[in-house]
Amino acid sequence: MKNRKIKQIINEGMNKLREEDSHSYEILYELYFKDTSIYMLSKKLGISRRAVRYRRDKAIKQLKRLILKSNRKIEQNKF
Repeated sequence: MKNRKIKQIINEGMNKLREEDSHSYEILYELYFKDTSIYMLSKKLGISRRAVRYRRDKAIKQLKRLILKSNRKIEQNKF
Protein backbone atom coordinates (compact mmCIF):
# COMPACT_ATOMS: atom_id res chain seq x y z
CA MET A 1 0.00 0.00 0.00
CA LYS A 2 2.75 2.43 0.96
CA ASN A 3 4.78 1.67 -2.19
CA ARG A 4 1.74 2.35 -4.36
CA LYS A 5 1.28 5.76 -2.71
CA ILE A 6 4.95 6.63 -3.24
CA LYS A 7 4.74 5.63 -6.91
CA GLN A 8 1.60 7.72 -7.32
CA ILE A 9 3.28 10.77 -5.75
CA ILE A 10 6.35 10.39 -7.98
CA ASN A 11 4.25 9.89 -11.12
CA GLU A 12 2.19 12.99 -10.36
CA GLY A 13 5.39 14.95 -9.74
CA MET A 14 6.92 13.70 -12.99
CA ASN A 15 3.78 14.70 -14.92
CA LYS A 16 3.94 18.20 -13.46
CA LEU A 17 7.65 18.37 -14.24
CA ARG A 18 6.96 17.38 -17.86
CA GLU A 19 4.50 20.29 -18.15
CA GLU A 20 6.85 22.76 -16.47
CA ASP A 21 10.26 21.74 -17.83
CA SER A 22 10.40 19.06 -20.49
CA HIS A 23 14.22 18.97 -20.52
CA SER A 24 14.39 18.15 -16.81
CA TYR A 25 11.70 15.54 -17.29
CA GLU A 26 13.66 13.94 -20.12
CA ILE A 27 16.84 13.73 -18.02
CA LEU A 28 15.07 12.00 -15.11
CA TYR A 29 13.00 9.76 -17.36
CA GLU A 30 16.04 8.55 -19.28
CA LEU A 31 18.19 8.02 -16.18
CA TYR A 32 15.68 6.46 -13.81
CA PHE A 33 12.87 4.97 -15.86
CA LYS A 34 14.75 3.82 -18.96
CA ASP A 35 17.96 3.10 -17.01
CA THR A 36 20.14 5.01 -19.49
CA SER A 37 23.67 5.61 -18.24
CA ILE A 38 25.01 9.12 -17.77
CA TYR A 39 27.59 8.37 -20.46
CA MET A 40 24.97 7.27 -23.01
CA LEU A 41 22.69 10.19 -22.17
CA SER A 42 25.55 12.65 -22.61
CA LYS A 43 26.20 11.19 -26.07
CA LYS A 44 22.50 11.32 -26.97
CA LEU A 45 22.14 14.95 -25.88
CA GLY A 46 25.54 16.04 -27.15
CA ILE A 47 26.65 17.41 -23.78
CA SER A 48 29.30 16.46 -21.24
CA ARG A 49 28.73 13.94 -18.45
CA ARG A 50 29.27 16.78 -15.99
CA ALA A 51 26.43 18.70 -17.66
CA VAL A 52 24.16 15.64 -17.42
CA ARG A 53 24.92 15.32 -13.70
CA TYR A 54 24.27 19.04 -13.19
CA ARG A 55 20.96 18.85 -15.05
CA ARG A 56 20.02 15.68 -13.15
CA ASP A 57 20.63 17.40 -9.81
CA LYS A 58 18.64 20.43 -10.92
CA ALA A 59 15.78 18.22 -12.15
CA ILE A 60 15.66 16.29 -8.88
CA LYS A 61 15.41 19.57 -6.96
CA GLN A 62 12.59 20.70 -9.24
CA LEU A 63 10.77 17.40 -8.79
CA LYS A 64 11.16 17.62 -5.02
CA ARG A 65 9.79 21.17 -5.03
CA LEU A 66 6.78 20.12 -7.11
CA ILE A 67 6.04 17.14 -4.87
CA LEU A 68 6.31 19.22 -1.70
CA LYS A 69 4.12 21.95 -3.21
CA SER A 70 1.51 19.36 -4.16
CA ASN A 71 1.68 17.77 -0.71
CA ARG A 72 1.08 21.14 0.98
CA LYS A 73 -2.06 21.64 -1.10
CA ILE A 74 -3.32 18.18 -0.08
CA GLU A 75 -2.64 18.91 3.59
CA GLN A 76 -4.44 22.27 3.38
CA ASN A 77 -7.50 20.65 1.82
CA LYS A 78 -7.80 18.21 4.73
CA PHE A 79 -8.73 21.02 7.12
